[in-house]
Order: sequence, then structure tokens, then C-alpha cells
Amino acid sequence: MLFSCLQILAGMLMAACWAYSAAALARRWIQPGPVSVRWAATAAVGWWLLAAVFEVLASLRLFRLDAALAVWLILALCLGRLDRGRPNPLLQLWDDLQRLDEWIRAAARRPVFWVIVFSSVPVALILLRGLIAPPMAWDTLTYHLFKAGRFVQSASFVHEPAPHAWSYYEHFPYMGDTIWAWAMLPLNSDALLTPAGFCVWLCVLLAVYATARTLDVL
Repeated sequence: MLFSCLQILAGMLMAACWAYSAAALARRWIQPGPVSVRWAATAAVGWWLLAAVFEVLASLRLFRLDAALAVWLILALCLGRLDRGRPNPLLQLWDDLQRLDEWIRAAARRPVFWVIVFSSVPVALILLRGLIAPPMAWDTLTYHLFKAGRFVQSASFVHEPAPHAWSYYEHFPYMGDTIWAWAMLPLNSDALLTPAGFCVWLCVLLAVYATARTLDVL
């Protein structure tokens, strides 16, 4: 029980360092603009960081929770020192959340808002199902999560010499599966896969909205 609690705390700290690192890099690389664009850029940088750090750790056979936590802590501390003189990221986050609250209040006065709310019910049910039911899709069990679980168990890249479909599965790009490997790393299980997938879809919606705002469609 104690070990599980420590794993959860380590995973939360790792996620916080990852989010801070992504926000710090995004603020340095993009010009000031709408909140949605900055958040979309932060999400893009965050997914890139996951792929880059995974590549380094797996190549060194160090894709473990302790090594990953150390890397994210060091990266966040280094970026924090480089980020001195800029607005406090926590204060900026609070300001963004206030703007989001104002946007929701304004959108709630429009009829389309309730269409979005009712359309979110099936999404919430799918999310709930994913939290209580194990993933059983064919591609999930034979390829996507198999590779992610193999990365976690071996802490590195592993070649799987097997006949039939496995002979070409090994040549498929693996970067998309690294997201699921990161989700499985803290608890060494598939408990966080559904929240991770939900975050991916939220980022897709955020990217669409930011693009529409940039093109003055909304």
C-alpha cells in the first residue's frame, strides 16, 4: 500500500514537471497571442517532450519511474532558472483559468452551449467505461498496448522475433505508443490509459479551436 502511494506521488510529481517544462518551452518559442494558441502550443511541446525523453531513456535502458522522475525534475529546474524574469507561470495559469471561466459564462448564454453539454454525455460514459473495464480491442492487445507494456517491462527497446503479423509489427512506428507507455509507467498497469487517451482527445479539440480562432472562423 505504501509503495503504491509512493508510485502515485511520483507519477503526480512527474506529470507536474512535464507540464511545467512544456509551458516554459512554449512561452519561449512562440509569440504572445490568444490563450487557446498558447495552450495548444504547450500541448504540442508536451507531446514532443514525451517522445524525446522516452527516446533518450529507452536508448539507455533507463525507462523506469525513478530515472524518468529524475530527468523531469532536472529539466523543470533548469527551465525554471532560464525562465526567470518572465511572468510567474502559476499566476499566468490562474489568469488563464479566469478567462476560461468568463468564456464559459458567456457561452452558456448561447443555445449551442447546451448542445455541447448534451453531446458530452456519451463522451463521459465512454470515459467511465474505460476507467472500469480493461482494454480489449484487437489492435490494443496485439500491438499498441503490447508494445507499450513491453517498453515498461524492459525499460528499453526490445525486438520481438515472432512469425506472421509480428514480423511486420516490428517495423510500425512506435512513437504513438510511447504515450501509453508513459501512462503505464507510474503504476505499472493500464489504470491511467483512459485518462491519457482523454487528454489526447482534449488536445485535438484544443488544436481545432485554436486554429479556428487564428483563422478568425470563431
